[in-house]
Amino acid sequence: MKSTHLSALAALLIAITCASASTLTVVPNAFSAAEGNSSSSTLFQLSASRLQVLYTEAFLSDAGITPGATITGLALRRNGGGSTGPAADTSMADYDIFMSQTFDTPIELTTTFANNIVGAQTQVRGGPITFPAGSIPGGATPNAFAPVIEFTTPYTYTGGSLLIEIRRSARTGDTTSFLTDVDNTVASQAGCRWLFNLTSNTALTGTVSSSAQILQLRFTDSAPCPGDYNNDGVVDLGDLLDFLGDWNPNLGQAVTPGTNGDVNNDGTVDLADLLAFLGDWNPNLGSSCP
Repeated sequence: MKSTHLSALAALLIAITCASASTLTVVPNAFSAAEGNSSSSTLFQLSASRLQVLYTEAFLSDAGITPGATITGLALRRNGGGSTGPAADTSMADYDIFMSQTFDTPIELTTTFANNIVGAQTQVRGGPITFPAGSIPGGATPNAFAPVIEFTTPYTYTGGSLLIEIRRSARTGDTTSFLTDVDNTVASQAGCRWLFNLTSNTALTGTVSSSAQILQLRFTDSAPCPGDYNNDGVVDLGDLLDFLGDWNPNLGQAVTPGTNGDVNNDGTVDLADLLAFLGDWNPNLGSSCP
C-alpha cells in the first residue's frame, strides 16, 4: 500500500514538474466572494459592443497582481440571481481583447477610446468565441465565474493602471441577453472606471461609467522565490509540510482567498491548490531566495 501511494505521488510530481503555476484572482478583490450592487449588459447583450475597463495599480496589487506578473486569461460572472446559461450555444464572430497601460486615476478616463490607451496596446486574444450551453453558472449570489477565456498572447503587467479593452461582435445562436456583475460603491469608484458603447465594436466614443466591472483574471506571479510557502528564504521540506498542514484540514472548504492553503486565491481549498503549490515547490526544491 505504501509503495502504491509513493508511486502515485512520484507520478504526480513528475507530471507537474513542467507545469507553470497560475493564480485566479478577482478585481476588485473585495468581490471575490461578494456580489456587486449593480449589473451590466455590455458583455452579453445581443448587439455588438466595445468596452474599456480601468483598474488602478493599487486595486491590482490588492488582488495579488504586481509588476512583472503575466496575465493569461479572464472570466466574467453572471449577476446574482440569474440562472445557469446560455440555454444553447451562443457565439460571437469576433471577440478581441487588448491590454495596455492607462491613466493613473479613474477620473482621467475619457469618452474617446483611443485617448485612454497609454503606450503600446497588446492584443491578447482575437477571433471567434463560443460559450457552450450551460457554461455560465447561475443560481447563486454571487455566482461562480464562467470558464476562463484563454489569451493566445500573455500580457506582462509592468505597473501603473491597467486598461482592458474588449471588442465583441453581435451574438448568434442563443441570443438571450443577460447581465454581468458590477459594483458602483464609492470604494469601487476609487480604483475603477469603464467606458462602453452598446452599438458597435468599432465605435470611437462611448459613455463612462463610474463603477467597477467585476472580472476574474488569471496570472502567473513574478514572486522571487516560488515554493517558499513559509517565507523562511529556502524552498525545502518545511514548505511542503507547512502547506499540507494548512491545506489538508481545509480541503473542500470555502476560505478567505489566499489563506489556509488556498494558493490560487479562488476562495476554495481543493486539488487545484495542491497542484499550484507543487508547481512552484518541486522545480525550486533546495533553492535559496534572493
